[in-house]
Amino acid sequence: MKKPGEWKTGASVCLYKQFTAENLRECADAGITAVEVSAAYAEDFPAIAKEAAACGIELWSTHLRFSHEWDISHETYTESTLTLHEEHLRKAAAAGFKLAVVHPSAEPIADEDRRMRLMKSRESLLRLAAFAKALGMRLAVENLPRTCLGHTSGDINYLLTGNPDLGVCFDTNHLLIEDNLNFIRRLGKRIITLHVSDYDFIDERHLLPGDGKNDWPAIMRALAETGYEGPWMHEVSAGKGSAADLRRTHLMFAAQV
Repeated sequence: MKKPGEWKTGASVCLYKQFTAENLRECADAGITAVEVSAAYAEDFPAIAKEAAACGIELWSTHLRFSHEWDISHETYTESTLTLHEEHLRKAAAAGFKLAVVHPSAEPIADEDRRMRLMKSRESLLRLAAFAKALGMRLAVENLPRTCLGHTSGDINYLLTGNPDLGVCFDTNHLLIEDNLNFIRRLGKRIITLHVSDYDFIDERHLLPGDGKNDWPAIMRALAETGYEGPWMHEVSAGKGSAADLRRTHLMFAAQV
């Protein structure tokens, strides 16, 4: 079992306002060894794969697009959205990505609509997870804040039901009505990737770890107890930290575990 200090340090390309190949070299120089690439930030996967290979960086994950028009829980958009997500998965698999992160919904979602939206999202996730598996990839559903689907471990457990190929992307700055440690303990080994950033427990902030209220050694310890061995994959917003900051805080908090 890997210790938290042995996990790869990862970075989502949302760390940069305008992502370029040069950013990969900056990440590599800072000790970042895995990245997550969203099509919202970069679409030329072949060029990214070539530069990542040259820098010794693993293309760990890609993030499927998200907005009202990309909502897999909404009857109006579902079929066209799933078709577009599948095309993204094909391109990502061809570039060498092995994992994709997906949002279970957009928002707002009214209480009276929640049950039906959860059912539709679970149905969509079954299809996407099977499609990803056929490409040699895994799909991870992300916990989300506010009224979104997936705002508690109960929601996520429902979405996982009957879908053994689906994993979880645990976002450390999205839970607003449940404790992060409780979420980790309830989901356990289904957590296969992370979105690491800090917040104030009021709303998502995507701050550099240490600039918010999360207890990072406790989160690391809980994840290690589940056997987590993926990267410490940051999703820190542009302007809130540098690649070097990500590596520094990862090692600093891991040393406290």
